[in-house]
Amino acid sequence: MAVFIMRCSRLCAVWLALVWLCFQSSAHAQDSVDQETYLRIANEAFEQLVAGELRDVNDLIKKHEQLVGLGVAFCRQYANIYPEHAKFLQLVVDSAPDMVRMTQEEIIRNWYRGELPKQHGVDPRGKDHFEEMSNLMDLVVHPSYVIILLKMYQEKPDKALIKRMKIELGELITHAETLFKK
Repeated sequence: MAVFIMRCSRLCAVWLALVWLCFQSSAHAQDSVDQETYLRIANEAFEQLVAGELRDVNDLIKKHEQLVGLGVAFCRQYANIYPEHAKFLQLVVDSAPDMVRMTQEEIIRNWYRGELPKQHGVDPRGKDHFEEMSNLMDLVVHPSYVIILLKMYQEKPDKALIKRMKIELGELITHAETLFKK
């Protein structure tokens, strides 16, 4: 009987190890897919802006809403990995719905200058603008700002807004590529 129990214990341990490995590789594969999706959507939007064709502004808004959603998911995921940054990342997650409804001045003041995080006792900007936490924040902030600019463009088309959107998307892509390579 003892031999039977030992064999079952070893088999259980092997089975549990295999399940764990499958889960880990599945989670990694999902991260990879989400990263690829994020970059694909951002690059498609950027190409559309570079072409100067804003025929379907509502479609661009939907794409940027997807980017905000994926950015929020990355922030949640990283908050579990880096608990020392969980407070800041949770602030980004909690603030995301409000970001897209802000005015241009509000998003610049609250997020680009960092006033809102500082009010909550966190400083999102380290010495390097492309540090991991800054990159994560900007995966939500940049597409939110582009949504604001797109809505402004709907009200009054202006080439200066297109230029600003290109800049924002260029930075967004750089932040995403930097973060995903780590």
